[in-house]
Amino acid sequence: MKMIDRKTIKGKIIIGSAALLSTLVLGLTVYMPAAEAGKSAGETLIDGDFEEAMLKHFEKRFYRRIDATEEQQTALSAIFLRQMQGSRAQREAIRHKLLDLTDFIAADGSTDDQIKERIAELRGMRDKLMDSRVDTALKVRAILTPEQRKIIADRISSLLGGSSAIKRRTSGLVE
Repeated sequence: MKMIDRKTIKGKIIIGSAALLSTLVLGLTVYMPAAEAGKSAGETLIDGDFEEAMLKHFEKRFYRRIDATEEQQTALSAIFLRQMQGSRAQREAIRHKLLDLTDFIAADGSTDDQIKERIAELRGMRDKLMDSRVDTALKVRAILTPEQRKIIADRISSLLGGSSAIKRRTSGLVE
């Protein structure tokens, strides 16, 4: 049996936790059915009403799981809303770039180097978005009690360690 370094596992769990928390917090709020996606540069790809409904649904489940106080709920809701609204334009731009990339990949005149350049540009945009999500996760962490952080850590560990669909999708984040 392979010996596992505790620091390595802890680092992987922290990275995975931050990624999973940000994905759960914000990833769910940006889901939009593909049928509604358009390609017009001026067309909005993010349904704000649906996004806010998803946020409220997430908050309700999150608050119940950690037994959040009213003060915590107020503070956390403000953080989540600020992040969602503050990143909306950036997420919208990423979606438009992704749609443009799909057309560019399909085009006959596109070279591999041009495609790689566009992907690198998208990667940079996503990295900036992830940085803001990590900042949000750290703000949330500061509001939670040690017991609440443990509840979240245990939940993430069970998702990453179990045979759940989420574990299968996020296994690349921690390996």
